[in-house]
Amino acid sequence: MLNPSSIAGLQGGAIIGLPPVLNFGSPELKARVIPEVLSGKKFICLAISEAFAGSDVMGLKTTAKETEDGKHWIITGTKKWITNGQYVEALYCNRSASERTESVRFADYFTVGCKTDNGFTVILVERGEGVETSQIKTSYSTSAGTAYITFDNVKVPVGNTLGAEGGGIFVMLR
Repeated sequence: MLNPSSIAGLQGGAIIGLPPVLNFGSPELKARVIPEVLSGKKFICLAISEAFAGSDVMGLKTTAKETEDGKHWIITGTKKWITNGQYVEALYCNRSASERTESVRFADYFTVGCKTDNGFTVILVERGEGVETSQIKTSYSTSAGTAYITFDNVKVPVGNTLGAEGGGIFVMLR
């Protein structure tokens, strides 16, 4: 019998992190991200919850500030209890127990809730400079891939905004 947390770890990120891209991403963003996630080449997660706000989007501390030229967001803040923020790659095919290897990898894309000048906004962040992730051990199971994520002045193209600035609640409710 498959542990429910295994299902959450394998599918949870795509089930909750990908719909905002499907429904609100630009055609270019969709063309690049959706095939990678659906093929299993890359993983995505929804990053809304925070240590001091939980899932209260009006209390979020993570901010996105637009650069002076209006071409990028600079995202700073933390997210906590993010399902599928990390996952384990296991290499077990025809190997003895001593030859089996596992490596922990973290999500490649983050659908992030941010506070902007116009309110709650959702932005797709790709793993890169300034993005740090670490595993959170929970009583549920490590196979759910629960993670803590830090965004430290992460530069993201404005084209990665999902929906309208300030319209994040509509993005999340659809």
